[in-house]
Amino acid sequence: PLVVLGMTLYNKASHLPEALDSLLSQTYTDFRLVLLDDASADGTEAIARACAARDPRVSYVRHDTRQAMVATWHEVAELAFAACPSARYFAWVSDHDRWHPRWLDRLLGEIESAPGTVLVYPITRRTAQDGSELEKGARLFDTAGVGTARARWSHFCREGIGSGDMVYGLMDIEALRAAGIFRPVLRPDR
Repeated sequence: PLVVLGMTLYNKASHLPEALDSLLSQTYTDFRLVLLDDASADGTEAIARACAARDPRVSYVRHDTRQAMVATWHEVAELAFAACPSARYFAWVSDHDRWHPRWLDRLLGEIESAPGTVLVYPITRRTAQDGSELEKGARLFDTAGVGTARARWSHFCREGIGSGDMVYGLMDIEALRAAGIFRPVLRPDR
């Protein structure tokens, strides 16, 4: 597959079935999904194991003890790269979100249509517990045409909106590796 997804799991059993169903129902189906459970204490393990047993695109790994966010996000990326060495693109996906059925299809189309692009991401929506949409505001961040790494960093520091959306975008694996994946620094998702 061209695409591999990495999902960290931690005590979100109440949301996990819907998250997995929305990913496995994507219109673009040629991807692998690696699940890494950070020692959940709820029903997460049973849900994840059942999903991996019924869908060959899904694999499941579990920590014996909690490793926490930075280490687990980094590890799931490395596991995904190893599980699918042919993949060119990677995305982190969460255990508590829902994806539009064309999420992956649209992102893949965007990144493939613009050579040199290293990240494409959706403008996410926020919902309340009852499912109603919450106001979020504009979240677009674009560095197209910003030529140097220094200029991109400066632009990001001034205009870094949307970074919460970006971490769930589709990324060029080689660019992600060059950036250090998910480093042990303050705010690694940015």
